[in-house]
Amino acid sequence: VVASVAISGAPGPMEPGESVSLTAFAVDASNEAIPASVIDRCEEHGWTRCGVVWSSDDPGVARVSAGTVSAVAPGRATVTATIAGVTESIDVEVRPASVATVAVEPDDLVVEQGGTGTLGARLRARDGSTLTGRAVTWTTSAPGVATVSDGAVRGVSPGTATITASAEGVEASVRVEGL
Repeated sequence: VVASVAISGAPGPMEPGESVSLTAFAVDASNEAIPASVIDRCEEHGWTRCGVVWSSDDPGVARVSAGTVSAVAPGRATVTATIAGVTESIDVEVRPASVATVAVEPDDLVVEQGGTGTLGARLRARDGSTLTGRAVTWTTSAPGVATVSDGAVRGVSPGTATITASAEGVEASVRVEGL
């Protein structure tokens, strides 16, 4: 008789596109694991469903199939494993995708003394999708040559400066030539 169900492999916070494999196993009244071979022959025990039945209370956040949990969108979902009518659940948290890469556009810039130019930062997640609404910090290696504020570059004097955009600890730089 199945007294309880245990789930191993519970994930920490996930990001959309990530997947984690879970394992569910049945435990008897003596707190001993019931072999999968017994669970798979459930009709011999009069159970109505054999094996592990997986479900998610919010498949728009986290889907589950055959024990593999796939993160879909930010939020929280409860994933449940059922064996012989006995259930166990775990909470799955899906966080917004983090910044994996930063690209500064254009890849070089020339500004005259007193002139201005504009740089943009493209942020991407691990899956290559473009991220928006994230804070970008801009810095310059040579404020005497070029200054930068929110991607707006102002030429101060002739020379070369490196302008860096960073978001969530990821950064990219471009060379700016001051004339």
